[in-house]
Amino acid sequence: QRVEQRTKEYSDLNRQLRQAKSVAEQANQSKTRFLAAAGHDLIQPLNASRLFLTALQQREMPAEHLTLVEHLANSQQTAEALIRELLEIAKIDAGAVTPDVDNFPISAILDSLAVDYRALAEEEGIQFIKKECNVIVRSDRALLHRIVQNFLANALRYTQSGRVLLGCRRQKDCLKIEIWDTGPGIPERFVSEIFTEFKRLDTSKNDGGLGLGLATVQRLCQLMDHPLEVRSELGKGSVFSVTVPMGIASNKAVKTSSALPRNKQSEGLLTGLKVLCIDNDRAILTGMEAVISRWGCEVTCCQSEAEVETAVRPDELPDVILIDYHLDDDLTGITLSRDLLARWQVTRPCIVISADRSDDVKTEAHGHGFMFIQKPLKAAALRAGLDRIAGAMKNGKLVL
Repeated sequence: QRVEQRTKEYSDLNRQLRQAKSVAEQANQSKTRFLAAAGHDLIQPLNASRLFLTALQQREMPAEHLTLVEHLANSQQTAEALIRELLEIAKIDAGAVTPDVDNFPISAILDSLAVDYRALAEEEGIQFIKKECNVIVRSDRALLHRIVQNFLANALRYTQSGRVLLGCRRQKDCLKIEIWDTGPGIPERFVSEIFTEFKRLDTSKNDGGLGLGLATVQRLCQLMDHPLEVRSELGKGSVFSVTVPMGIASNKAVKTSSALPRNKQSEGLLTGLKVLCIDNDRAILTGMEAVISRWGCEVTCCQSEAEVETAVRPDELPDVILIDYHLDDDLTGITLSRDLLARWQVTRPCIVISADRSDDVKTEAHGHGFMFIQKPLKAAALRAGLDRIAGAMKNGKLVL
């Protein structure tokens, strides 16, 4: 009888544990859905304000006015970065990030980062050193790029003078990527805390750091099983490192960017290009028109399918459609674009823009042959996409 009672108690305890686990998992999923929804709603007005700021930056104005606009732009970037990091952390915690592991030369990451951060270091009067390394590693290229980029950003943020060094060490079948700095160093009691959300050490640089980058890095390293290490000495500096497995060289061709370079050859390329912009947010359309029209494009803005039917004449069809993904009445930009092209019986390039940070929208857009640009929309990314389309049209080719 006692055995039966113990068995029943264990059974009840297991049932309670399963229920508690289920409640916790549902709460975590609910948190992730909430953050994703809130992020989308926040990004919409941020996207509009970015477009207005870009339009202002393209205009001639007194120096004191331009300074105020630049301060606004910097504040905007900080807000965007905060939302981006929060959503990224939520995705990782919810198991929604799956590494795309491949073999590639580590130089593909280090060389491009060195170009950017060498320039930033020179502006701060800091020496930047990169040691050459062409070892093949096996990892997710985009995620590893983000890890190293965060280490470099932190090294420059906390280094007031001296140098920042980017290099690698071989360790049997692994490669340790290290970033050394001559910053103030980290007190031993704080080393474990720097990976906590919103934890920042004191710095005299007012750089808008959010204290979320290292929290994201720790999660990414755990996700990919890449050991993360920090060594620091007060008054002398710190070393952040991530260790990745060696890879095997492949014969895959290296992909090159198909976007046209921004040079004199692309100037005037967009003059006369007919662009149809569709978004259910009027403020975004106003900002979009202000930016694109200054590139020489003929812009038509619509908030709905009904407005398109009224504004677009059959003999004046657009050369390209720029459309938001989430429209009113659960209609998607991809569905509306396909319906319009079928109705017009033409084929046109389409650029889908969205604040949705899941890979599903991007995959769906590419599956239909459409370009995809993430909100908040960067003018440089949009210009590159339109340049590519206009260049292909000039050469008698169709870009899809």
